[in-house]
Amino acid sequence: MSYQNILVAYTATEASNAALAVAKKLAKPTNAHVTGLLAHGLPASFYNYAAQVPHTTVLTELTESDTARRDEVRAAFFAQAGDMPADRLHFLDLRGEPDLRLIEASRSYDLTVMGPTDTGSEFPHMEGHPDVVAREAGRPVLLAPVEPTAQALNGHVLIAWDGGNAAARAVADALPLIKDANTVSVLSVGAREEDAQAMNRFTTHLERHGKRPKHISLPKTRGRIGDTILSTAADIGAGLVIMGAYEHSKFAEDLFGGVTNRVIAKANIPILMSH
Repeated sequence: MSYQNILVAYTATEASNAALAVAKKLAKPTNAHVTGLLAHGLPASFYNYAAQVPHTTVLTELTESDTARRDEVRAAFFAQAGDMPADRLHFLDLRGEPDLRLIEASRSYDLTVMGPTDTGSEFPHMEGHPDVVAREAGRPVLLAPVEPTAQALNGHVLIAWDGGNAAARAVADALPLIKDANTVSVLSVGAREEDAQAMNRFTTHLERHGKRPKHISLPKTRGRIGDTILSTAADIGAGLVIMGAYEHSKFAEDLFGGVTNRVIAKANIPILMSH
């Protein structure tokens, strides 16, 4: 089993170029298809100024500007991915709210690769949010950092395991990456003594897929679990983290700063998330 159909959220920014680079690296060994997706709504300036100037004037100018940018993005995608077979490259240009279009489209792909949201983009109406897509799509999202460390995708996978629904979904979605890994480590934080049997079942599951994972059990401290996941990955030399997204509500994580938000904000290796 491998990923044969990979979607990339692509806007020709530094972040989306990083996502495309990761998608290409995953696609080449199996000659998988890679599809770039540009999703775009109307820019906020249309709503801000449409009432003050003639509607047709605003719409015409914004449409021309958007059309030029969309053409640039499409050309950049094929230029950046030009070393892949032409029949394995595809591009979609979809009008609508970016997150909604990405969520809808990702359900027809094995994996969606995204860079972090560019909060300073000149075209914010073309920017999607990987955390939102991971939570709502029902499909895995691979977050590609803009400046990955040298160990990124080095064949050592770290699974952040809490036994929850989201973590279980992430592991199932990531099996192609787990089975191709040279080393698999499993991190549990604050596990109780009575959790040992459940952990044994999980490691047995991985063994039956041909892997002998190393279990790392750390106590829960006052520090953030997201930081613990990333620091552990750095300490053991892992090049990919697999984790569940938003085991608690997104509202709670946004309000109080949860694991998912912390990892997305600070990751310097790819993070596969599912919900």
